[in-house]
Amino acid sequence: ASVGYIIPPSIVNWPAHGDVSLGFDYYLAPFVDVDADGNYVPSNGDYPCILGDKAIYVINNDKGDLHDSGTDPIGIEIHSMIYQYTTNDDLNNATFVRVTVINRGTQTLFDYRMSVFADTDLGNYTDDYMGTDSIRNMMFAYNGDAYDEDFAGYPGYGNMPPAIGIKSLDRAIVNAHSYDPSMAVPAQYMNAMLSTGYDFPGNPYTLTGDSEESLGNSLGDRRMFYTISPGILYPWDTYYHDFVILFS
Repeated sequence: ASVGYIIPPSIVNWPAHGDVSLGFDYYLAPFVDVDADGNYVPSNGDYPCILGDKAIYVINNDKGDLHDSGTDPIGIEIHSMIYQYTTNDDLNNATFVRVTVINRGTQTLFDYRMSVFADTDLGNYTDDYMGTDSIRNMMFAYNGDAYDEDFAGYPGYGNMPPAIGIKSLDRAIVNAHSYDPSMAVPAQYMNAMLSTGYDFPGNPYTLTGDSEESLGNSLGDRRMFYTISPGILYPWDTYYHDFVILFS
């Protein structure tokens, strides 16, 4: 290392290892093990193994706290790497997410499904629409009129109305729907994930097919989710899912 170099806190505090005395796995966030000793030691040159130019790493385990749904924990652990590239083209407006799902429980999960949920709130969130594009494996939200006003202290986008898409990169989506905030019990969540079809699959730009634009729906707050269906997740199996958030 260079004389006087101070290792940044983001490298020092990288969550590479868990406390095994508390039941955590020893290996958590990925890292480059320069000296191949199996341990994350930044002073020896080890550093985080990230995607893109900048990344955030988040670890969640459903045994960590109470469940809002009231269901029992099953030992699902989710590692999310959220990363971006610094470019001078449209890639600069894309945020990528790699989700690693680990079944740390003892149950085999048959018909395992995973949903990606988004509450997009595009500037003024009271004037939005949503739609889906099953061919592109994408759900999207967009401003429902030509001007995005300020609202409740939040700045709108004015005469440059926004749009956002969330696209599965590695697996076909089996459904995509507008989310009903009144869902409150596990059976409702599961029914939503088991449902079929795609809400508003038409093209709102060309006004072909059924879109919220062509149907003349009331503008409002839009939340949405899509579902993928990998199949069976055995104990200690690991599943990966990549998606990208596109903004314009």
